Amino acid sequence: MPLKKKDAEPLLIGSTNILGFLNLLICLRDHWQRENYKQKRFIQVCRVWEGTPFADNFYSATQDSTVQLGKAFFKTYNFPVIITCCCSNYGPYQPEEEFIPQSIIKALRREVIPVYGDGTNLQEWMYVLDQASVLSKILLEGQPGEVYNLGSGEYISNLELVKIIQSSVTNMEGSALKDPESLEQEKEQEKSPVSLDLEKNEELDLKEKAVTIGREHIRNITWQGSYSLREGIRETVQWYRENRAWWDSSG
Repeated sequence: MPLKKKDAEPLLIGSTNILGFLNLLICLRDHWQRENYKQKRFIQVCRVWEGTPFADNFYSATQDSTVQLGKAFFKTYNFPVIITCCCSNYGPYQPEEEFIPQSIIKALRREVIPVYGDGTNLQEWMYVLDQASVLSKILLEGQPGEVYNLGSGEYISNLELVKIIQSSVTNMEGSALKDPESLEQEKEQEKSPVSLDLEKNEELDLKEKAVTIGREHIRNITWQGSYSLREGIRETVQWYRENRAWWDSSG
């Protein structure tokens, strides 16, 4: 499987995710101490589960480093940071290299959607507005120094997720298809929308092992998401349809 952009330049990614985040922590700590903001709290958002046995790519390793930096600043400087680690999220403005926007864009272009491995790996997804909602809740009710693994509780295989995306695109685009040839092409897309690759992606298994921690933390702050996976995908597909100029460089 080819390297993603975020793994292809380790020095740049390390400088941004580790040194950049360290500089941010130092600036926030200094401002907090100088202004004597005793009641202030700061929230940190990471993309790697706390408790994951190991990071299987360089980007994940740098994200795990930010978790450790946040915990160290709380213990060393008593800096009131609350650390959050979310399951895979999705929504508007996500770059095309990510799985869901890539699948949506290929479906809108009537292209075959690639799925690595056998497509049966389970992954947990959270819509971006739900993530914003739970972050607001944790900022108000969470405990500084704690690490909150955030999960939606909705698991789905990559193959089933692609089918939902394909169905959403077909339903939204169907009314715009006027000629018989286009309708016939759409039927063919529905029959065979997925291309399988033999490479296996182990990252999803690691996230699945850590989900119980996230569910326990979410129960402790009494939070409930507003979007089911199908609703979130429908909203996301609609956004990419209405904002084609944002991702389609062909004009």
